Amino acid sequence: MSKKKTKSKKKNNIQKKKKNNLKSLIAVISVIVGIAIVILVSYLVHFYTSLESTDFANTIWRSKSAYDASADEVDIKTVYNNKYDNYQGSLELKSDGVFTFWMSPGDPNDGTHQGVYTYDRDKNTISATFDNGEEAVFKIVRDKDNSINHIEVPYDEYTVWFYLSES
Repeated sequence: MSKKKTKSKKKNNIQKKKKNNLKSLIAVISVIVGIAIVILVSYLVHFYTSLESTDFANTIWRSKSAYDASADEVDIKTVYNNKYDNYQGSLELKSDGVFTFWMSPGDPNDGTHQGVYTYDRDKNTISATFDNGEEAVFKIVRDKDNSINHIEVPYDEYTVWFYLSES
């Protein structure tokens, strides 16, 4: 064989290797991107279906009792610092991860806050982020049959217990 043919073959082999390396690189990147998309879609599906499948999605809860830092029950009027006899705060948990919270005496439109929440099944808690950026953790207390008895919400130096609303 002549030197020209040998150089030409070497050049062709190098070009083929480069093309093969590029094809391999593209295949690896495609697989990585595909896996990332599958993980993202799985996370989003899990996030949205986990809230919809909870036993508190689309429910309204009313405050009925409160406890101080010593775990002693206190009159609910003490917590709200008012004279309303029939006052009840409310907590609405929607299936889309949004909540509405009202804890002020008078018209619900005066003290309503909204925000987003996530549910931690392992800890049985709701992590709430209010519209003003404040964060709180609501504890879900369950009965022996695993149904929700009440939700404990921290409020100033008290813990207010919310029970499922009948209406």
